[in-house]
Amino acid sequence: MALCLATSLVECNGFDAHDQMMRYCAWAETGYLSSTGTCFDIGNTTSSALRWFRQTGDPFAGADDPHLASNGCIMRLAPTPMFFFPDLDAAERYAAESSRTTHGAAECLDACRLLARIICRALSDQSKVEVA
Repeated sequence: MALCLATSLVECNGFDAHDQMMRYCAWAETGYLSSTGTCFDIGNTTSSALRWFRQTGDPFAGADDPHLASNGCIMRLAPTPMFFFPDLDAAERYAAESSRTTHGAAECLDACRLLARIICRALSDQSKVEVA
């Protein structure tokens, strides 16, 4: 999914939630950009969001129920802050927006904002102490 996100950011020259979800669906259905050629290890939260997107066309399909907060949005996050670096505000904003496509719980949005900040600090050559 990180490759889908990175490809979307580059090919759309910025954040496009609909394009990201189309690529995630292609990954789930056909193995698009998968290292094995097939989808593997798709979580329940992500799978539900992709089903909702297919039914409604709403790219912000992530459930906001805190009981459904899981780590799928963090696992694919790195391309977002890397793309928007050095603009920390944009990196954090779009990290949260990226989460909302499949994981809409506040805990997920906050975690993505925080990790985006940490990645941007690391990219700006700050020390380990400054990054944390």
